[in-house]
Amino acid sequence: MTQQVLAEKAGVSFQQIQKYEKGSNRMGASRLVGIAEILNVPVNALFQDIDLAGAAATSPPLDRDAAKVARDWRAIRDDRTRNVMRDVIRALSGKN
Repeated sequence: MTQQVLAEKAGVSFQQIQKYEKGSNRMGASRLVGIAEILNVPVNALFQDIDLAGAAATSPPLDRDAAKVARDWRAIRDDRTRNVMRDVIRALSGKN
């Protein structure tokens, strides 16, 4: 199946499928299940050749404050506001 066909069936752009494949963008659980259904494979088949133990080790759990910020972030619907906030966070963290 081509990326284009998969994208159409999943309701996303083929560029988004490319980003999922490269690991540039993360995929939510519901999208993952949907893609597995489209491909007619079990979800765990999408994790073949992936070091899940190593992946978990590189993503430490969020502390309480970070979890609150993440919840608040999801509540922001306006893309311009998100971009401004992202710039503020980068500036304050010194990671420009």
